[in-house]
Amino acid sequence: MRLKLNVVGITSIIVEAILIIGIFFAIMETIVEIILNITEFYVVADYALEGSLFIVVLIEIYLSVMDFFSGKGRSLIYIIDASIAFVLREIIIEIVRYGLNIGIYTIASIVVLIVSLTFVRLIIIKSKS
Repeated sequence: MRLKLNVVGITSIIVEAILIIGIFFAIMETIVEIILNITEFYVVADYALEGSLFIVVLIEIYLSVMDFFSGKGRSLIYIIDASIAFVLREIIIEIVRYGLNIGIYTIASIVVLIVSLTFVRLIIIKSKS
C-alpha cells in the first residue's frame, strides 16, 4: 500500500510540474508574440486573446489534475469546465479570425455541445449535493 501511495504521489508531482511548465511557456509565448508583433494591432489582439484563453484551459486542466490526485472527486466537473472553456476559446478565435462567416449548422452544433456540457455539469453538481 505504501508503494502505491508513493507511485501516485510521484506521478502527481510529475504531472503537476509538467502542467505548471506548460502554463509558464504558454504565458511566455503569448508575451513574446505580443512583443514581436507590437506594431500590428490585429495580430497583437489575436495572440493576446488566443494565448490568454489557452492559459485558462490549461489552468482548468491543472485544477482537474490537482483534484484527481487529492481524491476530492470533483475532477469530472473540472474536465467539463475545461471542455466548455476550450469550445468557447475555439468559437472566439474563429469569430475573431473569420468574422461572422460561420454557417448556421456550425453555430447550432456548437450551441448544442455547450448546452449539453453545461447540463451534464449541472446534473453532476445536483447529484453530489
